[in-house]
Amino acid sequence: MSAYRVGTDEFAANVAEYLRRAEHAGESFTITRGGHPVAVLAPVRGGVRIEDLPELFAAMPRLSDAEAEAFAADIASARADLGAEPLRDPWAR
Repeated sequence: MSAYRVGTDEFAANVAEYLRRAEHAGESFTITRGGHPVAVLAPVRGGVRIEDLPELFAAMPRLSDAEAEAFAADIASARADLGAEPLRDPWAR
């Protein structure tokens, strides 16, 4: 994978070209402002298209009845544990 540095003005002027190069050529770009890195544009690797999800899920292994019951018990236990403590606002001061 190639990695290039590009300034924000150049990137903004040619964003479609840089996106095309990332998508089709697998190139990565470090976007700089004043010579300092501010962002990275890189191709997404190993993504799955949403229309392929049903086939992917259908190919996944299935839980046995005993495994499904144990999993359900684990979920019920975790939910009970969560209910044991009052909810708090993490942003409250």
